[in-house]
Formats: sequence, structure tokens, C-alpha cells
Amino acid sequence: MKISFHGAGYFGLPFEEIVTRLANVGYDGIEPMCGPEAQLKPDELKASNRQAIKAFVAEQGMEIAVLNPYRVQSMANMAKEGKAEAFYRQLMELAADLGVPSVNFLSGFLPTGDTDGWRTLIDALKPLTRYGESIGVCLSIHNHEANTLDTPNKCNLIIQHVGSPNLKLNFDATNFHILNYNIPSAVELTAPHLIHCHFKGVVGMYPYNQFLVPGEAGDEMDFEELAKAFGSVGYNRFISVETFPQMREDKDVVAYNMISSTLAKLELRG
Repeated sequence: MKISFHGAGYFGLPFEEIVTRLANVGYDGIEPMCGPEAQLKPDELKASNRQAIKAFVAEQGMEIAVLNPYRVQSMANMAKEGKAEAFYRQLMELAADLGVPSVNFLSGFLPTGDTDGWRTLIDALKPLTRYGESIGVCLSIHNHEANTLDTPNKCNLIIQHVGSPNLKLNFDATNFHILNYNIPSAVELTAPHLIHCHFKGVVGMYPYNQFLVPGEAGDEMDFEELAKAFGSVGYNRFISVETFPQMREDKDVVAYNMISSTLAKLELRG
């Protein structure tokens, strides 16, 4: 398995500075934030800029693991306003240009209710995933508490409804954990659809949880349990450290040391 880092942890720093920093620590990849206020702004990146970004990341011995929308509306809410197709097609085209396999999305939650949310998501995802099939890019569900898609079975069900091999799961282990889902069972249930993973430290359970840097004092997440479960289903892609800007400055080092040493012990560090 490979280790990446969600760029939101160092929001405000230039993309190149973050990549260099992570490469020096030992990370295999980065998960850039994308959007009008993010590190990568799709509507401003010309073909030459995109090739330069791809080359720079490769020169640092890194990969772009996945693209992540940041500070934008979630999928259902954006779709309700008729904006989802244009935004996500643009992001998927950027992923194709950068050689990135998938684009994450949050499902969101509509004030008109859960049924409307499901139907809106399915209607939005069908044409987007078909487009993804044509350019070789997936969309990956980011399961999240207080969103329409928050459980393993719900993620599997919407993939069934959409009916495209290019709808995958960004398995956020901590978000499943705080909703009291058994992590090995969640991995087994969603194994055919796994393409990426988010991992945060945490203390407490929803709605009283507090997120931490993975591996720091007080962290209640059992990373070894997750790694073993991934190993048992043959998952060998990225585990992406997700942190927040207000957390400790050495968050990248603390998380990397814990994750890499655990994977090495389990002979899963690829």
C-alpha cells in the first residue's frame, strides 16, 4: 500500500511547497484540493500548466493519488442547481490530463429529504460516470456523516443503481468508525468498489467526536485493524492522511511514521 496526504492539511501553502515537503518525509503521493479557492484551480490551468504539474510531481518521486473538490457545494446540492455536470466534467478532464484515476465527491444532503437526495444523485451520476468511462476517470464516493451516503450499504446501493464501473468508493475509515461501523466488515462489504482511502485520527463517536492527527496521543483509531482488512481483500492503493490546518505543524511526520511503520510490520508497504 502507498501513503498520500490530503492537501487541506496545509491549506494556504503553495502546491509545489507541499509536494516537496511531503516527498522529503517519504510520502508516495498527494491528494490536491481542487476548486476556485483551492491549490489547483481547474478553470485556470492551461494544457502547459497541467503538464508542468504532472512533471513536477513525478520529479519529486510522487504521484497524484486522487483529486479532491474543496470549498465547493456537495454533489446533490450542486446538481439541484444544475451545476454538477459542468463542474465535475471539468475536474475529470483535469484528472485525465494529470494521469489521475479518480475524483472524489461528497454526496451532501438536500433539505427536501433523503428520497429527493438519492434521486438527484443517481440522475447526476449516471451521465458523469458514463463520461468517465470514455476518458478513463472514475468518480469516488466520499462517505461522510450527516450526508446522504454515510454507510457501506448505502454506498454499495447507489453504485448498483448507477450501474457504471467508474463509480467507486473513497473509503473514509474514520467516518465509518464514528458511526459505529465495524471496519473489517465495512472493508469486506465494499471491497469490489475500493479505489482510495481517507484516514484521520479521532477520539469519541459521532456527534461528539474530535478529529486528531493519526498516531498522536489519544487517537482511538485502530490503523492496524484497517491495514489487515485491506490486505485481506488485496487493496494496494493509497491510504491518504486527512488532517486540518489548525492541527499541529508536524502532522505529516507524525501520521507518516505511524502508518509506514505499521504497514512495514504487516509486510503491506508497497
